[in-house]
Amino acid sequence: NVLQVLVAMKRYSENGANNIILNELACWCLSTLCRLKESAVLVAHAGGIKQMLNMMCVFKDSPSVQEQGCWFLKVMSAQSTVFCLKVKSCNAEAVISSTLHRHAQVPRVVAYAQMCLVVLEAAGPATPQDYTPPGSPIKIPGMGDTSKNKKWNFLGRK
Repeated sequence: NVLQVLVAMKRYSENGANNIILNELACWCLSTLCRLKESAVLVAHAGGIKQMLNMMCVFKDSPSVQEQGCWFLKVMSAQSTVFCLKVKSCNAEAVISSTLHRHAQVPRVVAYAQMCLVVLEAAGPATPQDYTPPGSPIKIPGMGDTSKNKKWNFLGRK
């Protein structure tokens, strides 16, 4: 369940060896789940993009969390231009640039960070209209307003 993964990440957000492993696996799990657009919508609704960026800042010295965080951001951004602009509006490029600088000697981190930046650059600049607070409706071409469909209204809001 996407929400359970986000809750676990938040609960274990303090820097520590066991928390690094948990958050690395949580990042990997989210990036795998977000290959499905339905899961990506759930993650975006729940504030998962900002939460992932926060985890990347908390665990900035962990190459494994950085690698999986960059992969998650790349997967989310590749879903649609809407998601890509959401990721950009959360200042992801600055976090990824910091990751590249800090882990320049770790080939997989560098590769995943560069892949993510390529996808983000292709979407063009983000604007203030691209930011959607967690829980707000997200309009994705072909899926309509996700807040009006019970399948997407997982937060119990009416």
